[in-house]
Amino acid sequence: MQISDETIQAVKQIDILEVASKYTVLKKSGKSYLALCPFHDEKTPSLSISQEKGLYHCFGCGASGDVIKFYQEINNKTFSESIVELAEEYNIEIKTINSSEQIAYKQSQTEKERLYEVLDLAKHYFSYILYRPVGKKALEYLSERGLHGTTIKTFNIGYAPEGWEHLYRYFSEVKRYSPDLLVKAGLIKPRQGDGFYDIFRNRIIIPLHDKQGRVIGFNGRIVPWTEDKPKYLHSADSLIFKKSDELFNLHRAKDSIRTKDAAILVEGVFDVMSLHQAGYSNAIAALGTHCTDTQAKMVLKYCESKTMYLNFDADVAGEKATEKVGETLDSLVNSGLMNLKIVNLPSQIKDVDEYLRVGQQYKDLLNSATPFLDWRISRIFADGDIADAFSKKKVWEQAVTILNHIYDEILYDHYTKKIAELFAADNPSLIGKYINQLNRTRRPVKREGVKPVMASPQPTPAEPLYILEFESITTGRVILELDILNIYLNHPDQREYIFNSIEFGSTPLLSDKRSCWLWSQIKNHQPEDWILCDHLNTKILNNLKVEIKGNREYFDNIFLSMGKWQDDVDIALNHRINQITKKNLEDELIRLIALLKHIDNTKLDELTDIYRQITEISEKIKVNTKA
Repeated sequence: MQISDETIQAVKQIDILEVASKYTVLKKSGKSYLALCPFHDEKTPSLSISQEKGLYHCFGCGASGDVIKFYQEINNKTFSESIVELAEEYNIEIKTINSSEQIAYKQSQTEKERLYEVLDLAKHYFSYILYRPVGKKALEYLSERGLHGTTIKTFNIGYAPEGWEHLYRYFSEVKRYSPDLLVKAGLIKPRQGDGFYDIFRNRIIIPLHDKQGRVIGFNGRIVPWTEDKPKYLHSADSLIFKKSDELFNLHRAKDSIRTKDAAILVEGVFDVMSLHQAGYSNAIAALGTHCTDTQAKMVLKYCESKTMYLNFDADVAGEKATEKVGETLDSLVNSGLMNLKIVNLPSQIKDVDEYLRVGQQYKDLLNSATPFLDWRISRIFADGDIADAFSKKKVWEQAVTILNHIYDEILYDHYTKKIAELFAADNPSLIGKYINQLNRTRRPVKREGVKPVMASPQPTPAEPLYILEFESITTGRVILELDILNIYLNHPDQREYIFNSIEFGSTPLLSDKRSCWLWSQIKNHQPEDWILCDHLNTKILNNLKVEIKGNREYFDNIFLSMGKWQDDVDIALNHRINQITKKNLEDELIRLIALLKHIDNTKLDELTDIYRQITEISEKIKVNTKA
């Protein structure tokens, strides 16, 4: 399809954040936004998006472009397909250069419009039946469940009467809709012989909407006076409905999610309606207990804090469903891009709907919600007896697995300490020992998928760009930093851990200008360049025209000591990181003590805050020293 330039330019004006947030979770960082890149597998954010410029760039794989290129690449679409799909979603008129193509496109759009039309009419049809004599029993049942009349009308709840052809006859004979359209809309099915039959029969009907508020399908719940199965019946996927991509009530809840800066994900549609009635209009539900990564990203784009409360039923199935959702959202939680909290219902309460019906205050549950990682850790300790050696080993292995999937350094440090404290509950003096042991077991998770494309080599200048002085390396700090880079070059299995520690760690590992320069060169070369380390120094010098001044021999040794760390690389690396961390803490302690001399004794709040910081840092130094 040849699309007019007018349409293309209009599509280019679509907010790139609106499109990108469907595929990754965005976090504000200065004027731009950072996210995990969806074009390659990574554990720490390297995708930068500028809303002002409408552009994106990944510093990990090199992917870049505008909103059209983003959509095109992530969905594996052609340029024309991307334009059409984006224009349809954002209600932009599509104009083509060829008149016959324009006619064909309008015909395809007509079918979608007809589906929206017939489904909206079906919504009114089911609602009308609910208030007729045939729906009286169903209406009484809704009232017994505690739903008010206003709530029933807000959610357009209806009723599908018992019988096989009520809707089919009305829509085909009275409204004159073709059976083919009704089949595509998911309202009827063809019989094995001749004729058709209604899909929804003797069920409470709740309409499902897309984010624009258009009806795209239905949820049908059995009534208590029948034994029909299944309990809930959803519309089948269609041209305008895909169950795994939709969330119940999101079109109503999105404004409340923005205002309250959090979403509540529950298990069923009745839970959502009960919460909405109780004032929690930010409640949503997956169509089925499984919440996909795509659905989570749809929600999180509406809240700055990226907070989602997960409140499933308080039974074994509910716990398994909670664990499954957590595993699905693992990368978002462990990267610090999502604040997932588990709401714990009292053991005697089945679900949210029942909790609200007995008059409990739901805000108390939200206030006491448990962060997902805390919930997972508490479960493994509850299931295991660490007083027994075999059980303790099993719990240890499970704890290490959880830690090795946490990519955010602040979260990693927090949960390392938490787990160490749990193991040392009977003997707090062992906390430092356990922290050290947990740090030693840390292993980077191997990346899979698209191979990152590193920065292209820069043109070779005729004259030196940089003079690197190694005349006097006398301080232990510089040697520690260079040793860390040495391990990075000679031990591929340690690279991701070192990279994350340097780039995203809670304390700076590199401060010397020579170490910082070497690290910048390491990041700007292909990983293959670092395999043959005996040729690396020459390669850097030749490519970058760097002049080594002074101790060239030490510079060579950084790259040539391949056997130096063979036996004790884990111990060597952790020791150097701990030493630098301790040095940073000591420097900060000296700064705070010096600051005390310049603060007026009458400023009690400032003095109290500084003394608090001094105490905290002193404790950290003690723990670090023991480790």
